[in-house]
Amino acid sequence: MFNLGSGEKHRKTIRRHSLVFLVGVLPFIFAGYLTSLVQAAFIDGNIWTPLGYVSFPGFPEDIVTLGAGLLFLLLWLGMMHFITDFYLDTWIISNQRIVGIVQRGFFSRQVNSFRIERIQDVQTDIHGFFPTLFNIGDVHIETAGHKHDLIMKTVGNPRKIRRLIMEEIKKRPGSLHDV
Repeated sequence: MFNLGSGEKHRKTIRRHSLVFLVGVLPFIFAGYLTSLVQAAFIDGNIWTPLGYVSFPGFPEDIVTLGAGLLFLLLWLGMMHFITDFYLDTWIISNQRIVGIVQRGFFSRQVNSFRIERIQDVQTDIHGFFPTLFNIGDVHIETAGHKHDLIMKTVGNPRKIRRLIMEEIKKRPGSLHDV
């Protein structure tokens, strides 16, 4: 877990929406299923098409199993990469700052900390039918003095997150922001 400073109060921990996980994992599962079907077809020497079965001389079982095993391994690594990125991407909102922890591959992570008083603008972005239906979107936070802005990608209730950030900004002394 992330350690907060003295006098800093945790407000909310945000992760990507769980529907994003499901949509991201399904292609890997589907590709694995297709790989097993193709493996069986190449060993048997029969492939079903809408016009009927096509027969061909089957390939040696050892070679087909090796190829399918390598493909399954690549699919597994791809899926684990997606799950790692999904699970470890976290944004923490406190009363003093917003911390963005974004995983960049298996062994690299980027941690950014943005002070609340340096935030200039907070925008939400929801595009598409399903994101609108399930209230999934991005929260874009612009800050003064940073090269990169903070973007919370594919989070649930982005408008509620924006409201929470704007409330924390408004609580700061000398704030000129309106909610």
